[in-house]
Amino acid sequence: MTHSTRQQEFNMPTASTLTETRIRVVCLARVLLFATFMTVAATLPLLIRDWSLSATAAGALITAFTLGYALSLFLFAWASDHLGAKRVVATSALAAGISSLLFAFLARDWNSAFWLYGLIGLCQGGIYTPLIVLISDEIDPDKRGHAMGMLIASTSIGYAASLALCGVGIALGGWQMAFILTGILPIFGALLLIWTLAPLANRIHPPQVDLRITDELLRNRRSRLLNIGYIAHNWELLGMWAWIPGFLAAGFALKGLDSAQASMGGAYLSGIMHLFGAVAALSMGRLSDRLGRQKLLLLLAASSMLLSFSIGWLIHLPWCY
Repeated sequence: MTHSTRQQEFNMPTASTLTETRIRVVCLARVLLFATFMTVAATLPLLIRDWSLSATAAGALITAFTLGYALSLFLFAWASDHLGAKRVVATSALAAGISSLLFAFLARDWNSAFWLYGLIGLCQGGIYTPLIVLISDEIDPDKRGHAMGMLIASTSIGYAASLALCGVGIALGGWQMAFILTGILPIFGALLLIWTLAPLANRIHPPQVDLRITDELLRNRRSRLLNIGYIAHNWELLGMWAWIPGFLAAGFALKGLDSAQASMGGAYLSGIMHLFGAVAALSMGRLSDRLGRQKLLLLLAASSMLLSFSIGWLIHLPWCY
């Protein structure tokens, strides 16, 4: 694609604005696309038992997904600069839907689950950062925080739905049914997302030849500290998402529940926690438009740090379950 073509595509008028109704449909599609995000975390106690997994092997399943997801965030973000955010979102969504179907029906032991779950992670990144680019292009700055809050809230709701479906699946047919229930939904989310974004233009921004990302990361102290802080935040966040269902299941097991009951309880309770996260994302997005993003960010980061530090000590307290 030539530079003139890229410039022309960037300057194309938007066929349809990204209205709030359209954003809501995008969020619904993301809920469906994230159905497999918590599948392994929710079923891990049963997988450890049925597949005779060591702690290292069990953790490797989560690691495969997380590494794939981290790589996909970088690759799809880069691709959105060169191919356009809309095109990248559609490609990622379709790939996530297909890989989730493969996982649902083919993951039946550690080896197959490791590779297929890693593949799902590798396909997921395009429905996050490129969608942020899309919203930034289409939404007025004074409404952008609310739109971003809706987008992030849909992520939390998707995680909660994934955990709830796993709980239902475990009750109906063990981890096998949980895999199937969560694995068939992303393809519907992909089709819904592609259909919703179809009227929008695929914008490709002209390259900024004077911008050096290496200089920004290495020489700009504020940028460097912000990135380090965000890395630490994701260490906290992704780690919490991975182990909280198992942590809660262990708490229920200490109260005398069997593996299946403890896993269901951990999945349901984790899902409720993610719903609180959805409410927080939506409300804080709107609040950031009014109070300012920096002050709110620091307050929430400090609060999250204190809660993350304390939660692990609560497992033996009788009033926690």
